Amino acid sequence: MVATSRSLQYFDGALAGLVALALSLDLPSAQAYNEHLAFTELAGRYLFHGVKELSGLPVPFTPFELLSYSFLLLALCLRGFPRSRILGPLLASILVLPLLAGLALGLGLWRGHSLELALTQLHFLPMLGVWLWLGSYLGQRPHLQARLLRIVFWVCVWRASYAWYVYLAVYGGSLGEREFLIDHASSMILALGLAYGSFQMLAQRQRRARFLGYACACLWILGPYLLNERRASFAGGIAGLLILPWILPPLLRRRLWPVYRKAALVGTLLFVVLAIQNDDLNSFTGAIKSEAFQTENLSYRHIENYDLLLGLIEYPLTGMGFGRDFPQVLPLPDISFTFPLYTAIPHNNVYYLWAFAGPLGLAGLMSLSSILWILIVRCGRLALRRADLLLAVMGLVTLSQWLLYVFFDMGLIESRMMMLVGIFAGGLFPCYARILGDHYEARNHKDLWVRNAGESQRVRDTDRRSGLQARSEGAHV
Repeated sequence: MVATSRSLQYFDGALAGLVALALSLDLPSAQAYNEHLAFTELAGRYLFHGVKELSGLPVPFTPFELLSYSFLLLALCLRGFPRSRILGPLLASILVLPLLAGLALGLGLWRGHSLELALTQLHFLPMLGVWLWLGSYLGQRPHLQARLLRIVFWVCVWRASYAWYVYLAVYGGSLGEREFLIDHASSMILALGLAYGSFQMLAQRQRRARFLGYACACLWILGPYLLNERRASFAGGIAGLLILPWILPPLLRRRLWPVYRKAALVGTLLFVVLAIQNDDLNSFTGAIKSEAFQTENLSYRHIENYDLLLGLIEYPLTGMGFGRDFPQVLPLPDISFTFPLYTAIPHNNVYYLWAFAGPLGLAGLMSLSSILWILIVRCGRLALRRADLLLAVMGLVTLSQWLLYVFFDMGLIESRMMMLVGIFAGGLFPCYARILGDHYEARNHKDLWVRNAGESQRVRDTDRRSGLQARSEGAHV
């Protein structure tokens, strides 16, 4: 027993270290800081680039993926399968996408497509399932989950600090012609830091020092997040804020509803004003204005989506099958210098699954999303502990951000995004089991109290009747 406990401590520390390392480093291929080559990119190469590229070995995985699989096997060896009512939904969430993608892989091979290209297109998909299981492991150890939440927050502070350094010292306080300050995944990470800091700021409002500390940290993180202006992240943030009231416990929702309505009105007016004044197509409001009023010609994404839908029309029931490029009826601009697989893996991963895996692939993604959304809402509305509500809020922010990235910008091939979804959404499975247990216990306790109260009342009524009868007999005598 001592050896097992010590092994779990080592395992927990190593898993937390991998999460911190993955969130702190950057993918060189993403050009996280444009022309500035950061040391986080130099080190990130040895974690996120393929083993074949790094060593020449014919292994179609990255070191991060191999480490993730290793931690999964260790978690299974140390803890085994959880004997709980959550096991079925958890396994369904883990297996639905890989199984349906496997069918599309078999279909592609039957049609004579390339196995090597198919594995390149698909090797990242199981990462979500791996981290959903690891997230459920973390959810069974609340102290470790709380530690990881703090790690994510302090990594956000670190990433915001380095982004401020690049913006002020390297860019001279202006982005110039650059489209972004940091890469797409960083905006999602910073959004999680803002969510955690805001929650703790409200929870610690009675302690002035902590309240001010979290408020300053949120402002520090907010600067690079706004400067980066990633449209998918902004859209995910707005979606999360719109859904937030519906995952809160009823009493808290009623208390916050007046403030929420006023904030929604002010936010809508501000958005309309910014959209009217902004013509920059790379900005969030400018892009929405362009889509609404069709003020730009066909962009790269429009052409890409059109070609994907033509591939879907070609094979409407089964999909094209993996292992081939999608058709280019309208030729795409050549971006192979930044992304060599641009003809095999498009930006819109929803159309990607639909075109390559058919309606079943799309149904798999929607089924996974539905399970996770139901879980978030149930955990939030039934939460009895502050930690459970925090996890539901973090799950909401993570899932809303990730789904928008899946639809707009390759969310299914970004390992760090899927790791975060797995950690927070996977952690909700054991959290929900605990919440149900708490409610059943509270209900049983209430029923027991009602039964005891009823029995006590019956005893008092019997005693009162006995007393009245005795007094009546004494008076008669």
